[in-house]
Amino acid sequence: MALNRKPPMRVQGVGELRYSGYRGEVPYEIQGDLSRLRGMARLRGSFDVGEDLARQAFEAGEGVLTLEDGVVLRITMLAHSRGSPIAYFEARR
Repeated sequence: MALNRKPPMRVQGVGELRYSGYRGEVPYEIQGDLSRLRGMARLRGSFDVGEDLARQAFEAGEGVLTLEDGVVLRITMLAHSRGSPIAYFEARR
């Protein structure tokens, strides 16, 4: 019997991204329920910011993303493909 799994919740919006040498607004998408971010829990997400900014964010390695509702998340950059405007991250409180 197959399990019917609900697709993960997606949180989208425009927030403030900060990392060494940059502070500005970015559109983001996070997969999962933000209320479950406690302790060591992590959620994955991405932002679409243009090729140069995505590369710079990835090279910075870590930063802070403040969501539309004021929630502040620490992020660790996971991936970016050369030429892509999208960078992927893991978020924690």
